[in-house]
Amino acid sequence: MALIVQGICLVAIIVLGVFIFRRYPLKIRIKEMVLTSLFMVIGFVLSYFSLMIPLLGFPSLKIGFAQLPLMLLGALFGPSYGFLAGLIFDLIGLIITPTDFPFLGFTLNNILVCVLPALWFHSHKKRNQKQIVRGVMMVCCVLVAVVLIYLWSYTYSEVFITKYFALTNQTRVGITVAVFVFVGILLIVMSQIMKKYQQDGNEVANWMVCVLCVELILNLVMTPIWLQVMYGIPYMVNFFLRAIKALIMIPTMTVLGFALLRIVRRLYKG
Repeated sequence: MALIVQGICLVAIIVLGVFIFRRYPLKIRIKEMVLTSLFMVIGFVLSYFSLMIPLLGFPSLKIGFAQLPLMLLGALFGPSYGFLAGLIFDLIGLIITPTDFPFLGFTLNNILVCVLPALWFHSHKKRNQKQIVRGVMMVCCVLVAVVLIYLWSYTYSEVFITKYFALTNQTRVGITVAVFVFVGILLIVMSQIMKKYQQDGNEVANWMVCVLCVELILNLVMTPIWLQVMYGIPYMVNFFLRAIKALIMIPTMTVLGFALLRIVRRLYKG
C-alpha cells in the first residue's frame, strides 16, 4: 500500500512540476533567490519551535508556524519559485532530520504549501471580495458542524479509538464550548480585518483563501492519509484532532500572515 501511495505522489509531483514550469517559467533574479532562501531558513527555524499540546490526554495537537514563511514565499514570488522552494525545503529537512525512509506524500505537502498560495495570487483573475469572505465563513461553519456531529454521534467503544483516547461527556462539552469560542473569535477577527484594511480588501480575501486551502486540503485531508499509510494511525482520529486545530489556526494564520504579507510586500517593492 505504501509503495502504491509513493508512486501516486511521485506522479503528482512530476505532473505538477511540468504544469508549473510550462505555465510560469522560472525567471532567475538575485533578489528573489536571496529572499526565497531567507524564507526557507525562517521556516526551518520555526519548525523547531512548534508547540505540542496534550489534547485528550496525550500529545496530539502540534501548533507551529513553519508553513507561514513558505506560504508567503509562494504568494510573493510565484509558482515556479514556490515549487522549487517546497522541494528543496523537503530535501534539506530529510538531511537535517533523517527518517527511516522518505515519504513522498510529505514532499508533495511541502510543495503545495508554497504552490497553492502562489497559484491563487498569480492567476490574475478578478474575484468578488464579499463572495470570498462568505465562502470562507461557510466552509468554517461546515467544519464546525462536522466536528460537533463527529464528537456527539460517533460510538467511542471501538478498540482503535480507546487506544488513542477516551471521550467522556464532560470532555465533549468542553470541546463543544471551545469550538464555539474559537468560531466567535474567528468571526470577530475576520470582520475587524476587513474593516481595518478596506483598501486592501481583495488581498485580505485572497490570503483567507490561501490559509483555508492549506489548512483544509493539506493539514486536514492529506496529512492524516499519509500518517495512516505510514504508521497505521486511524484517519478519523487524526481528522478529528486536526479539525479542532484548524479552528485555531485559521484565524491565527489569517491575522499574522496578512500582517506579515503587507510588511514583506512593502519591503520587497521598496
